[in-house]
Amino acid sequence: PEPASIAMLAGALAIVVFFRFRRRSAG
Repeated sequence: PEPASIAMLAGALAIVVFFRFRRRSAG
């Protein structure tokens, strides 16, 4: 696989997890 693709996928996943945790902490 291409490094760029992996980076984009990892970034999106990290953002989703980050937002999820933030929501949990806020709620």
